[in-house]
Amino acid sequence: MAYTPSRYVKSKILKMFENHHYFNVQPDPRFLEAIDRGRERFNARNRSEFHRFFPKDISRYMLVKEHFPQVLKGSVADIGSREFEKISSALGVSVTGIDKNNTTLASFDWDKEPLPFSNKQFDTVLCLDTLEHITDFHTAFADLLRIAKSNVVISLPNCWRRTPKDILTASSTRESYGLPVEKPFDRHRWYMSTEDIEDFMFYNAKKNGFVVSGLIYHTPTPLWRHWLLALSRFISNRYYKNLVVTTLFIVLSRDALNREEQNVV
Repeated sequence: MAYTPSRYVKSKILKMFENHHYFNVQPDPRFLEAIDRGRERFNARNRSEFHRFFPKDISRYMLVKEHFPQVLKGSVADIGSREFEKISSALGVSVTGIDKNNTTLASFDWDKEPLPFSNKQFDTVLCLDTLEHITDFHTAFADLLRIAKSNVVISLPNCWRRTPKDILTASSTRESYGLPVEKPFDRHRWYMSTEDIEDFMFYNAKKNGFVVSGLIYHTPTPLWRHWLLALSRFISNRYYKNLVVTTLFIVLSRDALNREEQNVV
């Protein structure tokens, strides 16, 4: 049966590509269905994590260990290893690290060269809060999947979360975006919402022979912000995802028969 795009795909995805900036590219209908299926399978309210993880400097890795321990087996690569010395010990597995800003590791710049690893070299590849710093996001994403034998775990920030505050205070998130008076050494290249991240992952996982097998919507919430969680019950899922969620953690697994139905975590 031929796939009929949902109202969401028509209004958010296909409508975007009517803009003149996209005159030479169109989304592939073979992979659009994965967006609709993914939105049906994963709900932000049911998969939210509100706790903070410690130590703070490797809190992202501790969340992965808590929620996705099944992927931390065999050979593991960490792309963007800022705290490489602590990661292997914290995760309880030997990790191969690479990062352009870590002088203790081999020199490497992902914006200028592909990952220096062979196809399917690692059982699991971690890339936490790193892809948003890469100019060619789409090519870098495919590069991550190329070197993974089984799983890829990615975390990305929901940049929209701070937008209402920026508007109300008439200020901007200058440290990550804006136009600083001097050229920064490193910064975010992409400004995205939770839904942008979901759509990209569902679509491009399918395009590259993977499926999204796990999602966690991280919203570390101090006591004084509990009122926001109470109010969130009365707003739509789209508002909740895009204005409350802080970081999205995604597990992508190489496609297999019935993987989507049997191994959602």
